[in-house]
Amino acid sequence: MLARRGQYMFLAAGVVCLAFFSGPAQTLDRLDIQVRGEDEELTRAVNSASLLRSLQSQDQTDPQDLVAAARADYGRILAALYSRGHYSVIVRIAIDGREAADIRPLEVPTAISTITVVVDPGPAFTLGQTRIAPLAAGTELPKSFQGGSPAESAVVSDAVAASIRAWRNVGHAKAAVQDETVIADHSTARLDVDVALDPGPKLRFGPLTVDGEQRMRQERIIKICLLYTSPSPRD
Repeated sequence: MLARRGQYMFLAAGVVCLAFFSGPAQTLDRLDIQVRGEDEELTRAVNSASLLRSLQSQDQTDPQDLVAAARADYGRILAALYSRGHYSVIVRIAIDGREAADIRPLEVPTAISTITVVVDPGPAFTLGQTRIAPLAAGTELPKSFQGGSPAESAVVSDAVAASIRAWRNVGHAKAAVQDETVIADHSTARLDVDVALDPGPKLRFGPLTVDGEQRMRQERIIKICLLYTSPSPRD
């Protein structure tokens, strides 16, 4: 009986040791993010946008999470550099020498040692032709939305937003983008923008009803609403 019990205990210990040493080593030894050109602002932008850098700062080293973050970083880094006017961006993300985009979900390695991110931001683009039409009377576009200015994506989106807001301010509540053409000419580092708007019909308020009032009289609520929604004399 003692021999059998001793043999059992030995085998059990062997199973425990095997399980301990065969478990996946979830340790990321190195994350290297390189931005060619060594521009400090662009380097900060890339690091701030990177989910891989965020996971590293939180000591998150699960291979599934790292691969998912690497695949997401392609788009996040592109967006960060587009916002700074760089549209010829090349992003390479290697996980232990293998391109992250080529790793299928069922082929995720059990351990990851080194991840290298190499970003070539390319040249900074400037705006070329800029057109948004039709515009409501009195529309004020951002001053930076003109030929020769840095082609930051936020400048374009702000200009479109301002154009739509101007239409809505004069009663065209359904104003929206009808069509848009944005061409990045990589040979000249120029971004041409052509946006067509659909103002939609000019709408008017119908019957006004108030429900759920508790701390203010209904007549007062209606008066306040009419005060802020009445058309200006020029309308």
